[in-house]
Amino acid sequence: MTDERRRIDVLLDQVADQALRDRIAAEITQITGKKKWGLNFEEHLPEGIRIPKARVRRGVRAQLRDGSDPRYWEVKRVVGGVAQLHHDGETREVPTGDLVVARVFDEPVYPGFTPLGSIERGGDKPHHLVIEGENFHALVARQNVWQG
Repeated sequence: MTDERRRIDVLLDQVADQALRDRIAAEITQITGKKKWGLNFEEHLPEGIRIPKARVRRGVRAQLRDGSDPRYWEVKRVVGGVAQLHHDGETREVPTGDLVVARVFDEPVYPGFTPLGSIERGGDKPHHLVIEGENFHALVARQNVWQG
């Protein structure tokens, strides 16, 4: 029983009219059966990012490029353009061209910047930097640029 449900039950016990208390309890049961309360992550898949230009190599995580399988596979080896993948005891071999390197949220992503052009304003006027990427990783990259 959750803390929220315990607090509701304590309040319900204060309702003097038994019929009203039963009707309110029935409504609460119906609502809580349909909607989760608060932040719930038990059904949440780990957030991840695909890195399409990264090379598929031993030790990285990868997903199928076509999105037909949402699982993150560990690449155990790559031989002749074919990667051997492992996930929860399952093994399969897939051409590296059918894979994309992926990272889950808590894994580090080391961005590489590709200059696309610049606008010179002259003197000591500030330059602008455009970072294209996932929000979290772009913010980390921006913070690293300004720090050093």
